[in-house]
Amino acid sequence: MRMANNLNAMIASSGLSKKDVGALVGHTPETVSRHISGNIKMNLDHAEEYARVLNCSPYDIMFEAQPMPIIGWCHINVEGEIDRVVGKKNYGHVYSHTYRPDETAIVYWSMDDEYQGIWQYLRDGLESVLLDPIRNNYVHPDAKGHECYALTKEPYECGCHGKRTRLAAGTLYPEPGNRYTIHNGDRKETLRGQELVWATPLCSMIIRPDLRGLKIILDK
Repeated sequence: MRMANNLNAMIASSGLSKKDVGALVGHTPETVSRHISGNIKMNLDHAEEYARVLNCSPYDIMFEAQPMPIIGWCHINVEGEIDRVVGKKNYGHVYSHTYRPDETAIVYWSMDDEYQGIWQYLRDGLESVLLDPIRNNYVHPDAKGHECYALTKEPYECGCHGKRTRLAAGTLYPEPGNRYTIHNGDRKETLRGQELVWATPLCSMIIRPDLRGLKIILDK
């Protein structure tokens, strides 16, 4: 059985030809092509040889990166107001060897070029969240007491720009009667007594995805 690997992609990103890579590791171009196709099984020793030449890890060589959907977008305008949308629509994909693509989704951060506020460090940043609570409409246990995204049952007025929305972000606190408080310290906003459709925990924040080897493909 042939097993997909990531050798071809790593060679392409290096700027070297297959012939050059083969010469550096002591393989013919035909052997490199057969490693890529899986006609010759590539073991860890082979991956380590290629990794030294391509300046990456053997893991990057052995395993093909799978896509994580971008299911949210946060945009900061020049006034510092944040518009958020998180749900079941896809805005593109992120390819990474760090996260489990079948469990994880991405929220992408953008901002106006003229924005000069305290959140500049979030430009092109990525937040990872668990996908299943959004797909299946439930409050994940690990969202409680932690930073999360949540969809409220009823719209509320967002304090940062006065618009009505159902998407909230912040720390989630359970209340009696299956209701919740969501506190956002950055925006000094607290929602109380909310019924939720879903809540998913924020797993991580990636400030410089370009330095982490993540590939971002946004839909047009």
